[in-house]
Amino acid sequence: MGEVVNHACIQILFLESLLISLRKVALFQKDAVQRCVQLKEEGNDLFKKEQYKEAVKLYTKVIEDENGVEQKLACFKNRAACYLKLDKYEKAVKDCNEALKLQGNDAKALFRRCQSYLALEKYEDSYKDAMLLLKVEPKNSAIQPILRKLNPIIQNKVDEQLSTDNKIKQMLTLAFSTPKSDDLEKQKQALSNLIVLSREDSTGSVLLSSGIVEKLKNLINQSTDDEVKLSCIRVLACLVKDYQKRADEIFKCFTAKLLINLISHKNEDISTAAAFLTQKIITSLIELEKWRQEKEEHDKKKQENPTIKPFGHVFEKFDINYFEKVEEILLGLMNMINNHKIPAVSRDNVLELFSKIITRKDNCLGWTRKFMELDGLQKLLEISGSIPDEPIVPCTTNTRMHTTLLMSKIYDDLWGESEFDMYKKIADDYFTDMFGDEIMESKLQALLTLAALLQGPYEVGNHILGRKGVIELILALADSSETKCIKVAVEALVHSASKKERCSGVIEQAAPILRKLYEHRNENIRVRALVGLCKLSSFGGSDASIKAFSDGSQYEFADECRGFLKNPSKDVDLRRWAAEGLAFLSLNADIKEDLIEDSECIHSLISLARVQDKSSIYPISQVFTNLTNAFDKKEIDKELIELAKFSKQHVPEEHEKDGAKFVSNRIKKLVEFGITNALVSLSSTESQATREAIARVFLACTEDIKHRGLIVQHGGAKALLNLHKDNTKQGKVKAAHSLAKIAITTNPEIAFPGQRMVEVVRPLISLLGIDNTALENFEALMALTNLASMNDDSIVKRIVSEKGLTYIEHYVYEEHDMLRRAAVECFCNLVQYEDVAKIFLGENDRVKLFLLYCTEEDEALVRAASGALAVLTSEEEICRRVVSCTEQWIEILGLLASHPKPDIQHRGLFIIQNLTSSSKETCSRVIESVLFEALQAVSRIEEPDRKNSKLCAMEGLKNARKYGLIQANPDLDED
Repeated sequence: MGEVVNHACIQILFLESLLISLRKVALFQKDAVQRCVQLKEEGNDLFKKEQYKEAVKLYTKVIEDENGVEQKLACFKNRAACYLKLDKYEKAVKDCNEALKLQGNDAKALFRRCQSYLALEKYEDSYKDAMLLLKVEPKNSAIQPILRKLNPIIQNKVDEQLSTDNKIKQMLTLAFSTPKSDDLEKQKQALSNLIVLSREDSTGSVLLSSGIVEKLKNLINQSTDDEVKLSCIRVLACLVKDYQKRADEIFKCFTAKLLINLISHKNEDISTAAAFLTQKIITSLIELEKWRQEKEEHDKKKQENPTIKPFGHVFEKFDINYFEKVEEILLGLMNMINNHKIPAVSRDNVLELFSKIITRKDNCLGWTRKFMELDGLQKLLEISGSIPDEPIVPCTTNTRMHTTLLMSKIYDDLWGESEFDMYKKIADDYFTDMFGDEIMESKLQALLTLAALLQGPYEVGNHILGRKGVIELILALADSSETKCIKVAVEALVHSASKKERCSGVIEQAAPILRKLYEHRNENIRVRALVGLCKLSSFGGSDASIKAFSDGSQYEFADECRGFLKNPSKDVDLRRWAAEGLAFLSLNADIKEDLIEDSECIHSLISLARVQDKSSIYPISQVFTNLTNAFDKKEIDKELIELAKFSKQHVPEEHEKDGAKFVSNRIKKLVEFGITNALVSLSSTESQATREAIARVFLACTEDIKHRGLIVQHGGAKALLNLHKDNTKQGKVKAAHSLAKIAITTNPEIAFPGQRMVEVVRPLISLLGIDNTALENFEALMALTNLASMNDDSIVKRIVSEKGLTYIEHYVYEEHDMLRRAAVECFCNLVQYEDVAKIFLGENDRVKLFLLYCTEEDEALVRAASGALAVLTSEEEICRRVVSCTEQWIEILGLLASHPKPDIQHRGLFIIQNLTSSSKETCSRVIESVLFEALQAVSRIEEPDRKNSKLCAMEGLKNARKYGLIQANPDLDED
């Protein structure tokens, strides 16, 4: 009986304990729910105070709290309202979507999503939400202004769509109906129109839904006209436009085999267009651009917050299913590299395509290792060894340069010792095989391959050059009697002297042979020997104290090179080698002066730059770099120079003719000769080193204000934008700095017409980093100031989206007077735009800082700060800030109102006028101070140059009378 009682007692105690626990849980949940309600209310208060970022944080806490279920709907809607105020429209749309999931057709969520879509220019979506809201709340007056704005836009779109649909139907009929002989031109015109239509998102979708891909495939297979085929391929390339689904649809229809067949076409334009289409399909299938942009945004965030995890490699993000399709294309392209059946131009296109897409370093496919594993490097070594007169496969003059570039890109992209060892082993095996037999052609091919390696991955080339007997073989062949052997050997010898320390050793062995060949009757041999001698004679660089040959042979070699450049036959190969010789010799200041005086030679160089010979691009760019002294010079401390002299160490000497006056004169003549045209042509190269050199020359040419107009006129600004997009780190800086110089002194509407004015913002902002020089910072700020004066909202939106305001504001606090002034001047032009003006609202001291800057001695700074405040004080909130942010506001405005400079005085009076018109309270504070006397005094001024100040003062007094704070003097005229 006792046990039963005890058992019952235990049950009762357990139930009581459980009940207590449940009550505690209920109380805790009640407290948690109450906490969420409180957080929401605090968020609402912050929203009313216009502290939107802080409000977002509180709403987010409630949304993420599992106890805030009842508050989620309100918090999603309220956070969307905050995002609207912060111009984060995409996030606002997402929050509205979440709110509508919780409660369908919620009026506030619909209204805010409608506003967001309107801001994002998604007019159709905005119109749908507006009409739905009208059904939910027919009496909602807030939606009426939006509908009035949307109605004409939607009507125009409907009219445009109807017109476009008819146009598309006509174009499709003309393009794909079987043409008669006299209708072929109409078909070509229709296809040209389809190219234009396929570039637009909306019309592109309509074309795809009409089954255009299959129609284009059939037309390509059936047509015998190359122009028709070319247009079809271009339509397809425009349709892809980085869309994964579109690329997949085209790939399924065309297959890798057909794409490869098109690249293999004998027509150069068709092959090039097909290669571009293939590239677009590959990058779109794996959404390469999307991942690149995400990585770029992530890297920017990581700079601001280093604790964020690294993004990782782009190629790790690809969808494996789509990447398998990409690999199918790549494997087909691999087979084309050494296929003797395909045309030479097609091979160049394939090599160029691989250079653009396979590396990890460039955020591409990450296919470097697999390329080597599939014998890709072996194939490149074989092709680069093709003897021009007896090629292994059909080659153009650019094929070796393409292979060299690709081998270099692969080498630069290697990871870890295993990949470096794999690369070197493949190269070692190739040369062991080629040098191992007794066939002369094999040795010649090996030497040509060696020359290619020395031009690209020269570490591997030097490794092969160091093998026993290689230099001896080169010298022996150079001293032979066979023209073919001599040409190959001399070419290898020229490239073998790649380092200064190696040059001095080679001179003793090679100089006698090269001097002998320099007298050869064959021009092709003579010019190669000449370049070898030029290279050996210039290993001292620009150091005037080092001379490789004591007999002054450099000047003789320079005359010979100029003679080859001016060759009446205009043989491209001879001129290219002559340019390479001058690239070495033009380090000598005397030779630079002789060269710049030879206008015929300079014109020959400029015309050679326009020839589609990629192997001549680098030497020409180096000649221009040397002539303009566009290379970096290290400033050596004077004490170190004295120390070096004392310890009998060599000290480099600068030639008198490398002084600023001589350099400026050379640049002036080059610009007059038309160097900009040459630089624009050269800028299409993919070589990063060459692109950097071109950017450096552009910067040297833009130093003089007089040259900038001519540079813009010849397309220099457009070329510089292109150079900034893809370049080395230093190359991007030089290109951006050139753009800044142009933007400072040239009307941006002329220098950067249309969309380019927006595109130039990014390069300019890139110069505002703390790692850049003060001059780069200063000129970037001045350029942005000029752009901001263009009265174009799109420019300011780009500055804001590129985080430009943060960078500019950093220099507002700079101690350097000129940088600070430039930043404030930039803000003076920017504050006229709402996106910028609103950052002066909220809890910050920006208004106070600008007000205090009005007391500085620097008149330009005072002018800019007061100008910014004159614009900002059109807002009542800013006026309240002015009279409350510092006790010195009366004294500061008094100084401005009595300033000796009329334009600064006008700005001060304009600020006071705005204060008097903002509200009665603010106006009364002005009238109660000494500023009232200032207004009276200025209103009586009769000086013509202070007329604007007088008008502002009179308007300020009129505002005070309007509020009843003062009365007009009956003894004075009303005016």
